[in-house]
Amino acid sequence: DNFGDAYGMDTDGKYIYMTFPARQEIMVFDLSFNLLRKFECVFSPMRIKVSGDKLHVVDTGLQRHINQSSPESVFVLNKETGEVLSVIGMPENIWKKFIETGDEKVLDEKGVQALVPFSLEAIKADHEKKRSGDVLLCQPSDVDVDNNGNIYVSEERGARILKFDFSGKFLDQYGIRGTDFVCFEEVVDVAVASNGDIYALDAGIAIKGITKGAV
Repeated sequence: DNFGDAYGMDTDGKYIYMTFPARQEIMVFDLSFNLLRKFECVFSPMRIKVSGDKLHVVDTGLQRHINQSSPESVFVLNKETGEVLSVIGMPENIWKKFIETGDEKVLDEKGVQALVPFSLEAIKADHEKKRSGDVLLCQPSDVDVDNNGNIYVSEERGARILKFDFSGKFLDQYGIRGTDFVCFEEVVDVAVASNGDIYALDAGIAIKGITKGAV
């Protein structure tokens, strides 16, 4: 009866999935909001997207641990059992150990994504690192999945949208961080339409000295 600390919600048309980051839980309801089951997490689940038989769940990380190693990743879960299947944002050996132990000291080995300067050279270098499998996220804020199973992750602090395939392999980036109107400042939500168009909600664009939200 109390959704006061709920943060994210999505539905597959049959069940409703709601996140409670403070409790580190995902609760599953039927369409009449009767509680059916809940998944306990070692991370703090925030935004959530249901796609097929999977849940894609964002942990922003830096909101809880400023400039420290933290989960700061997108966790892919089995929507029936809550089992973690994969993680975008940390190597497999680290996330498996983290899931098993719940010890955040394990995350020191993962590292923290530094802000990428918006020079062409810096962006190319960051792309090459991600293509080689060294994927770190910079305060992920939201996630969506397209019709082909590709995963789109918006970064609030990183001010961009990253595209991954269904297995978590980095494919592309949309937008760069900057103060110009054509750049992103704080991307807080992302949505992908059925025709492939990508929508980004930027909460912090400065236009003529006034900070405004923009899509």
